[in-house]
Amino acid sequence: MAQQILNKKDRDAVGRTVLFNWQHTLFTTAVATLLAGFLAVIFTWYTPASPPSLASPSVPSPEPESTTMSPLVSVEFEVFGRVQGVFFRKYTQRTARDLGLVGWCLNTRHDTVQGHVQGPADAVARMKRWLSEKGSPQSKIDRCEFHNEHNVAELAYKEFAVRH
Repeated sequence: MAQQILNKKDRDAVGRTVLFNWQHTLFTTAVATLLAGFLAVIFTWYTPASPPSLASPSVPSPEPESTTMSPLVSVEFEVFGRVQGVFFRKYTQRTARDLGLVGWCLNTRHDTVQGHVQGPADAVARMKRWLSEKGSPQSKIDRCEFHNEHNVAELAYKEFAVRH
């Protein structure tokens, strides 16, 4: 009788061990699957996209390059309309960088966006057209004013920045 009880106890211990091992394996597999899926999403999300081309719909396509270098131009601007709270500065920065321009832009207390842009004359002309007509997808441009446009010998900025 004692032998049977001992065997039953052994069997129960073995059964608990098998059950624990099965649960542990199931849990480990589930965690590994979730972790692999999470990492796949993160790496996909953080993979840098190719930079937008100049042929994108938001930026007019570039003119064929001429053999002469375009002079460097500097111009200040102020955009009126619904241009705050619609990612206007972000899109302005992206467009300026796509066109190879430098400078800055910022929101004003008068619900406008002001800025300064510098670069080759042809690219500045395209940026002026974008600021006057296109803007960010949710913006509504009433008008854009340009001031103090002049040629410069060298650029005063290293990149196009959004100021706060």
